[in-house]
Amino acid sequence: MKFSTIQSFLKSVLVLSVITIASIQFLSAATYYVSKTGNDANNGTSAATAKLTITAAANIATSGSDVIVISTGYYAETVQVGYTMTFSVDSVQVDQLTMNKTGITLTIDGNVAPKTFNVKTKITLTDGIVKVGSNLVAFRALDGCAISGGGTTSFIDGALHIGLTNGSTYPFQLRAVNAIGPGVASNTISTTITTNMLPTISSISNQIACSTGTPASVNFVIADAETAVANLTLSVTSSD
Repeated sequence: MKFSTIQSFLKSVLVLSVITIASIQFLSAATYYVSKTGNDANNGTSAATAKLTITAAANIATSGSDVIVISTGYYAETVQVGYTMTFSVDSVQVDQLTMNKTGITLTIDGNVAPKTFNVKTKITLTDGIVKVGSNLVAFRALDGCAISGGGTTSFIDGALHIGLTNGSTYPFQLRAVNAIGPGVASNTISTTITTNMLPTISSISNQIACSTGTPASVNFVIADAETAVANLTLSVTSSD
């Protein structure tokens, strides 16, 4: 190869490198906004021009590091993201959350109080990771929400609060997962949810007592669903 040819080749490589660096800088992170008073025709780049749906914002959040700020409200939609991104939420509820894109991470973090993300109907984990941010108070699957999928390539990295109803019976299966994949599910077990209830006391009618006489007996009934009556402590106060 001649010297002039080598110089031309190096110049071509240098130009290609500059173009590549410029392209990477162009794909810098952006912030988009979603609000119940927004409009999907808006560009979503400010709170004043917020999108109406999370889906509309997710469709334009394609840099791999974008942030979507979601205001308080119930968004009756199936949220599905195609790129790595972060949701910064207030108190947000969606109908469904679906993860089915290999190699992406959806981080859900808190913005302002009460900082919760709630899924009403179904969470589907086929591919991709859901990461619970340190500023999120709770990531919840509400009562009746189904959860399907999960494995080495799709899981929730953090705590998931599962909504259960007191007195209802729920079936559970356990499955171990390692680097190879999920193992065989265990047998199904069922448990009935019971919540520790406050003790009760029956109503007591007004009493009239003579200061010089023996007071009459005051009859009432106390009860507790979890604790024997003999183990309860009864305290009495008086304003006089």
